Amino acid sequence: MGVGCSNHLTSTKEVVTDNLFFFKMIFHVYILESESSGRWYYGFTEDIDQRLRDHQSNRSKYTRFKGPWKLIFKRAFLDKTEALRFEKYLKTTRNKDYIMEKFKDHFILH
Repeated sequence: MGVGCSNHLTSTKEVVTDNLFFFKMIFHVYILESESSGRWYYGFTEDIDQRLRDHQSNRSKYTRFKGPWKLIFKRAFLDKTEALRFEKYLKTTRNKDYIMEKFKDHFILH
């Protein structure tokens, strides 16, 4: 993406530097919790709103027919590699209590 450009299909963050506008992509790592089983699903996306709609409408292979799902965690990154690395870290840690304590500022209260 160039200066002053934005793709309406993806999340962006506007950064102002010396009166020039730049748009940076925002990448999200998120955790969904199944309201029926309590199971967690860890994911990565550039468009969190669309991704949540995909999960709720059974268009996601791994969460299909296991919902309804609620978003319980999200963390934004400006760097895609860093976001993917964090998603992998969460998936390999898989200790709910540890994740909830270490990253409590990113959990969403319902």
